[in-house]
Amino acid sequence: MKNSIDELSELIYQKKEDIFLSKIKDIKINIDEFNSTDISLLHLAALVEDSDIIIKNLIKLGSNINIKDSNGNTPVIYAANYNCPNNIKTLIKYNADLSLYNIDLNTPLHIACSGNNIIIAKILIENKAEINSDNGNLQTPLIKAIDSNTNFDLIEMLLNYGADINYGNGNGTSLMSAISYENIPLVKFLISKGAKIKGYKNKSGEDTITFAKRVGNNEIIDYLIECLKR
Repeated sequence: MKNSIDELSELIYQKKEDIFLSKIKDIKINIDEFNSTDISLLHLAALVEDSDIIIKNLIKLGSNINIKDSNGNTPVIYAANYNCPNNIKTLIKYNADLSLYNIDLNTPLHIACSGNNIIIAKILIENKAEINSDNGNLQTPLIKAIDSNTNFDLIEMLLNYGADINYGNGNGTSLMSAISYENIPLVKFLISKGAKIKGYKNKSGEDTITFAKRVGNNEIIDYLIECLKR
């Protein structure tokens, strides 16, 4: 037999807003109780696009807009992961914290960039999401975009909004990330946008040329050396 939270969850999935709003007013529940899939009603509403009416009412009834599931995911992270831009706008309107991260230290912007979602990434950045934050693997949103084999549009947008193309961390720079995937067009693109070949090392002490030699793509190595001669 389903409990009240699961019944309400099913109504959210089915987008039966009127029935949901009628039932939730008559049922005595902990508004932030998790359902049988271990998420709250607000998490669930966040991943079903165009659930703004339900989201607004849950918040008005006292739901914690920044509630985390067992993996540290907030409702806005769910909305980013499930490609729900309208839900993200609603959550932001009610002051969702865009700096909160999950157990992998990924923020909503990391999630959007990992999924090559330029629309959601733009919404988050325009609402003050930190563009150069590291996650648990020392990856910035820009590096997540590169690692997801994204098109250049998202990468260029991140750069236009101030992503640091030469941000160095333990795993190296964005240029080193592109080199690791032997993505020659991306290597050339990043250099054209200001990625520096000299001056940065990864946690193994390798500079860009040394790292490229370990990767072993001769075309990339030759291009980097050619660039240094200019």
